[in-house]
Amino acid sequence: MSQKFRLKLAAASHVMNKYSIHDAIAVLGRTGYDAIEIWSSDLEKQLAADETSLETIKNALIENKMTGTLHGPIADHESPGRTRLNICSKIKKLRNKSIRKNLLALNFARKLGLKVVTVHPGHTDDADEEAGREYWELQIDALGILAQRAEKLNMCLGIEIMENRGKEFITDPSSMRKVLKEISSKHAGVTVDITHAFTHGLDKPVEFIESLKGHIVHAHFSGYSEIKTHVPLHMSDIRSEHLDNALRTLVRHHAGWLTIEGHLVGIMDDTRENETMIVAMNMEYILEKLPSLQ
Repeated sequence: MSQKFRLKLAAASHVMNKYSIHDAIAVLGRTGYDAIEIWSSDLEKQLAADETSLETIKNALIENKMTGTLHGPIADHESPGRTRLNICSKIKKLRNKSIRKNLLALNFARKLGLKVVTVHPGHTDDADEEAGREYWELQIDALGILAQRAEKLNMCLGIEIMENRGKEFITDPSSMRKVLKEISSKHAGVTVDITHAFTHGLDKPVEFIESLKGHIVHAHFSGYSEIKTHVPLHMSDIRSEHLDNALRTLVRHHAGWLTIEGHLVGIMDDTRENETMIVAMNMEYILEKLPSLQ
């Protein structure tokens, strides 16, 4: 596969959640993307509904000369209220299910031949709780279990830095370096989400990337607005020069995948036509406004 951009450019499957994953791959391939990041929750639901199969997805990747990564689950779609998963919850039943779901994601990746799996770190159970020693111990234990499985499967675990919001406590380079030191695995690294970093300030993406260079295994990117963290690039409140400055730094320290997460849920009707339009508009913005990727 000949890479079209300075990074392997992917789109997240949840940007196209009205499509089966294999059909989304075909659309993204025609639009110019190098890869897809498959969200394991999307995959699990579609497999259960017999809307796709692992073999069909593998064939779609081959036919469209694409590759991919996988994103671990963030919510339990089997629960009535789509309970947010939490690998370091003090609620043992929730913690154990969250770890199992992430282990399942690693297994999906193995079967699909994907080598990088992004996971969300755990968070406090309540927004007004302090992330004390117990939460840190549960966090390290859970991520250690996932890193050990990644090592056994010869994969790379990308632990994502989270945005500035309640409950989260893995939100900056210092907390991430602490996690990586405690886990001490060559198969665990960082997924830098540039948009998450922008929630800490305009200068933070560059600071985060520089601070974590050598540990970055994957990256996420989208537009940002005060209404929604992840929006299509052309709807971003952050000007293109700030976005491109962050990408320029990323390109210097990362040679892998960059997943575009700008989606339209909560902005306009979530239809196939609109999803196809948004992935095309994200690509158009990249070609017109973001020279660092070209």
